[in-house]
Amino acid sequence: RDENVDQDVTNLSPESLKALLLSKKSLVVLDNVSNRKQIEVLLGECDWIKKGSLIFITTSDRSVIEGIADDTYEVLRLSGRDSVRYFNYFAFRGNICTPEESFMNLSTRFADYAKGNPLALKILGVELNEKDKIHWEEKLCKLAHNPNKIIQDVLRISYDELGQLQKGVFLDVACFFRSGDEYYVRCLVDSCDTEPINAVSEIKDLASKFMINISGGRVEMH
Repeated sequence: RDENVDQDVTNLSPESLKALLLSKKSLVVLDNVSNRKQIEVLLGECDWIKKGSLIFITTSDRSVIEGIADDTYEVLRLSGRDSVRYFNYFAFRGNICTPEESFMNLSTRFADYAKGNPLALKILGVELNEKDKIHWEEKLCKLAHNPNKIIQDVLRISYDELGQLQKGVFLDVACFFRSGDEYYVRCLVDSCDTEPINAVSEIKDLASKFMINISGGRVEMH
């Protein structure tokens, strides 16, 4: 068994590198893939990957891997208990001791605000580290009116990547049709737009990009 997996391949010819890769099972990770072309360019015909190797693809657009992935797994939001533990890890610098009751109650409220989003929990926890109870309470009040800008900027990336038509549909759903019946929402989106629009396709595409969620026949916002 070859334990030396850290090898310098900069001087290998393409043929030699391919032969080396085919001699070993590989774990290939394609992170943050945004379109199918990226997969095609990076993997090609997969003729350089030995049978039995594993390929992991992470993406925020389910349609990118449709028809090419053997299995899919959707990363779900953290549960309430895990959210509090994850938030406390950053708010108390990894101290696993249970914080005093007054801080624990506030931790739960911050976890409820983040809705299980790890990024939001981490950013808020780091920001509140070593701050007193009064600061925590003031921060909660501010968040009710002014969302954290760092979190907003990260989440906005997915919105900015939408086409102009998709942005319009997304804002319609976000502002007017939350928790609405899917068929009813599609009809309203069709009637509200001044240009011809395939509401079924647009809403499905937004769901594939995890911008909205369709559950029980209703259109929900994350």
